Amino acid sequence: AKHGPMALASAQFWDSFFEQRRTPADPSKPSEALEWYFSSREALPVVLEELSKLPPPLRVLHLGCGSSDLGWLLASQYGLQGVLDADFSPVVVGQMAKRFPHQHFAILDARRLPLRASCLDAILDKGMFDSLTSNSHTGQANAKALMGELARVLAPGGVYLTFSSFGPGETSEKNMPELLQHSLVPALTPTTALSARFLTHRSSS
Repeated sequence: AKHGPMALASAQFWDSFFEQRRTPADPSKPSEALEWYFSSREALPVVLEELSKLPPPLRVLHLGCGSSDLGWLLASQYGLQGVLDADFSPVVVGQMAKRFPHQHFAILDARRLPLRASCLDAILDKGMFDSLTSNSHTGQANAKALMGELARVLAPGGVYLTFSSFGPGETSEKNMPELLQHSLVPALTPTTALSARFLTHRSSS
């Protein structure tokens, strides 16, 4: 079936997507890592640089983790014990729990987080914001819901680190910094500052 941009913001789409990626020879075996934009190891230097600016111990949430092993690498190879991987697709969360039985996982919708206020130091997102805002009709509402929740659960001085394929001038439909800025909740984020850097994707082809 052909899916439009709106499907990317639905858990049902991603359940089907990850079901289809199961190993054909062994359907019970979870699919291997699928990384958006950058591999985990390409993203790690940027993530570690930003996390190093925060005082330990860190409480880190990797939202929209999909089948990425970024959270696992942070916990297993860099000693960050307070890392939670979360996605709104029960299918991929189940697959990931099988791949990494010692890692912490949760089924969470970033637009409605069942978390207390100021409980996190950092939130990581590699492609989730793009997915939730991919449809022009629902993108702004999803962005506002997402940013409202992130502002609520991040502790003062916390950081939201997102990897996006959209930047100023790249598309007439979506300017990532502009969409983020318009989605901020002034009452919750009176001093929020946005910064961006452009990374070159190294194609494997």
